[in-house]
Amino acid sequence: MKKFCALALAAAAALSVAAPASAGIEVRMLPQSLSANVGDTISIDMQISGLGSEILSAYDLNVLFNGGLVAFDTAVFSNALGPVSDPVFAPEATDNPGNTGLLGFSELLDDDLAAIQPDTVVFVTVSYTALNEGAAFFTWGADPDFQRNVVGRDALTLNASFFGTCVAIGDASCDNRVPEPATFGLAGLALLGAGLSSRRRQPAKTAR
Repeated sequence: MKKFCALALAAAAALSVAAPASAGIEVRMLPQSLSANVGDTISIDMQISGLGSEILSAYDLNVLFNGGLVAFDTAVFSNALGPVSDPVFAPEATDNPGNTGLLGFSELLDDDLAAIQPDTVVFVTVSYTALNEGAAFFTWGADPDFQRNVVGRDALTLNASFFGTCVAIGDASCDNRVPEPATFGLAGLALLGAGLSSRRRQPAKTAR
């Protein structure tokens, strides 16, 4: 609970204070591109790299895709933010057609979290089922508060670049195109709202 309280208390101040410089931090979907057949399971790693002296202490992310081409299957969370069990780390995956929501926050103290996190972290692997032939582009939601927010030390949003991926299903081609990166510096930490305190339950490996 210590971590959550610290995040909640810092939220208001963070709205008006710029995050510390954290150049080079990238949030990627990997592999950058891949091929699949109709009916195949597609696994995509969500990775953050270039942390350096920073940490990943929380995230509120949305993965957007064409629901006519792929369907959400499972989300498996790593121990990057602490043991995947209450009360240290309580991640959650939700699914709407064409939109997978990923939410997680750690209650470890910043220095304790830094001790277990390497510079590059795969924090969740999301699996989808290929439904139909076509080029399925996976991108991040545009809202820096609720759809592409990664949080570091002192409950401050990290200045990160975001990269998507493409899956060529059947005879389709991604044409070597990957969704363009986008960078967000300061963002509101609405992720730290009161709703988080009610999310403290065992992580679901499938969407509810």
